[in-house]
Amino acid sequence: MRPIQVFVTAVVFLFSSPVLTQPLSLPGTEEAPKPAPPPPPNCKVSEFRSLMEEPESRRLQAALNWLKGPGKDCSIDRLILLRNNRNAWMGTVDSPVLAGALDALIEEKAKDDPGVIQGLYTSPVPPAKQPQ
Repeated sequence: MRPIQVFVTAVVFLFSSPVLTQPLSLPGTEEAPKPAPPPPPNCKVSEFRSLMEEPESRRLQAALNWLKGPGKDCSIDRLILLRNNRNAWMGTVDSPVLAGALDALIEEKAKDDPGVIQGLYTSPVPPAKQPQ
């Protein structure tokens, strides 16, 4: 093999090596692992909403049973959706008991996220006024 062929072969091998094709990172500069994607929807809000069709005498108990069954598998965003629409969907049977059951589920799901808990029970900070 001639010297130029040896040189070209060595350069091609060197620059196609996996060591050189990977991004270079220094210790302490690694990217943080990306959080796992949220789980797919796991409860049907429409089922809860359809409880409106139950007679008033059974609607509250039906809602509480739903929360203990399919409701316990709901994601936080769906539980908050239920909480925010509870009054309209439950009508005259809406009660502190139902509100408490929903809040308890949300608190359980958000136990590791203090921002969600704070958002449940406090008012948001008003935006700062812009200078005129």
